[in-house]
Amino acid sequence: MFDRIAMRSLEGPGISPLKWTCFFFALFGFCLGFDSLPGLKIEKGGNLSYAGARIRVLHFGPSWRMSAQGSQTVVGELDDSPAAWNLRGAMLLTGIGKTVSFTQSLKLSGPQQLDYAAALSSPELIPTQQLALSVELPVWIFASSALMVDGTPFPLTEKPLGKTFVWSNFSKLVCPTPLGRLIFSGNLSGQLQDGRDANGDPFFRLRFYFSPDTGE
Repeated sequence: MFDRIAMRSLEGPGISPLKWTCFFFALFGFCLGFDSLPGLKIEKGGNLSYAGARIRVLHFGPSWRMSAQGSQTVVGELDDSPAAWNLRGAMLLTGIGKTVSFTQSLKLSGPQQLDYAAALSSPELIPTQQLALSVELPVWIFASSALMVDGTPFPLTEKPLGKTFVWSNFSKLVCPTPLGRLIFSGNLSGQLQDGRDANGDPFFRLRFYFSPDTGE
């Protein structure tokens, strides 16, 4: 089903059982729909890519120091089958030097549809400004298209957007791609930024907030 890249067990130290009763816990889940499911790639570390879009978990600590999901920060064990993909392990938050328990799962729930869930937890309080699933859209691919948020268009323009759009409690976001639509649905909140406004980074930055987006 999936186009797998490096789909072997990830090995490393510091993996501990997931603690659900803890001082820090955040969860995110939604339904992900595709016009062309075979275009989805799962990379080592659990990052997803689809038609140029990169999808990964981001943690922002004090002073907005960022830690990103990837092959250098996530270790664990993979449980891989034709209808599901599950990772259970740990994620190093490089921005603050802390390691938290991390799980991520993808489950086929329809012909062109996946259920996605991810959770981070720790027995100690983790200082967190924001925790989100990031969808990074290259300007050179996605400019001149538009996101649809509950039916309202938000154009992705050739010129920098010049502002941040924040959405609360929406149920569906549709992103056009060269392979067809990428559809996010569920109980969602999030934001859209333009990297060119901040540091010249040529990406539209779409973020879906975890619940809670600062842990507990």
